[in-house]
Amino acid sequence: MTFSSMAVTPVRAKDIAPTKLSIKNRSEYPSKGFPRTLEELHINDIKRCGVDTGIFQLSKLRILDLSNNIIEFVPEALNLLPNLKELNLSHNSLHLSKARQWDWLGGNLSKTLQSLDLSHNELIVVPNQISKLHQLSTLLLNSNCLRGLPAGIGNLKSLKVFSASKNNISSLPGSMKKLKLQSIDVSHNSFLQDIPRRAATISNPLPVCTLKEYSSRKVLGARLAYPPGSLPSTVIHYLDNANYCVCGRACFQVYVKSSHHLMLTSIAETVNTSVGEKMFVPMDCYFCSMKCFSVAFQARNRNPIVR
Repeated sequence: MTFSSMAVTPVRAKDIAPTKLSIKNRSEYPSKGFPRTLEELHINDIKRCGVDTGIFQLSKLRILDLSNNIIEFVPEALNLLPNLKELNLSHNSLHLSKARQWDWLGGNLSKTLQSLDLSHNELIVVPNQISKLHQLSTLLLNSNCLRGLPAGIGNLKSLKVFSASKNNISSLPGSMKKLKLQSIDVSHNSFLQDIPRRAATISNPLPVCTLKEYSSRKVLGARLAYPPGSLPSTVIHYLDNANYCVCGRACFQVYVKSSHHLMLTSIAETVNTSVGEKMFVPMDCYFCSMKCFSVAFQARNRNPIVR
């Protein structure tokens, strides 16, 4: 038996397909597109005003960092990425995004995205679609111009780290009462220090739900996907703008609304506050039924705020 004496040619480092790429200068931008092998991509500080469509072809991408640019909106196609886990869009211009330009919040990202950073974007509102990111564990909304938070944010059951410091938030949505966080930071906001107790206006019994509301509650309760084009746009808008009860169920026209308070230590192991801030904050609550309202009302009377 004979063996070839041909030597094995080693693979040069530059010929190995890269899995990570960092671009911090326009001259570093690849002229022939991104390697399809990328798992981590950082494009920072180059005043990029849009998201390169070539990124949507990176099926292995797990980490995408587009911070410190001037991006105004994100194309819907971003939600086609099948493996994206971390997305950093901080220090951009997303406050210029129109309502329909947030449809990228959903799709495959509902199942994969674990970390989202939207800090420093001058945002006045956070789109309701953010509640579709069911696997999200870290959400950063610091240093924006937020006056409130989406009603369904408390339905992010996987959320562990939440930060929305340095905004203009005056109250939290009641759905957040269900969260079990490792840490929360809502310091430097506009919460009232003396929280008034206002009686709710109640129609007892509540009106019967319409078929539209009843079926919509079921769709959201089952977490059924409804991507653009799958339903009439009016129905999608209706679903996206649901209110959420403190129990987590969606409600639309039939509900009780009441102001309560939330002790931050009841939903988080660590609470970050600024000097002089208290541990309880106002909470705007929706209740999908009289049963939910009665349970919350009894709990509030059993646990008054200690001043």
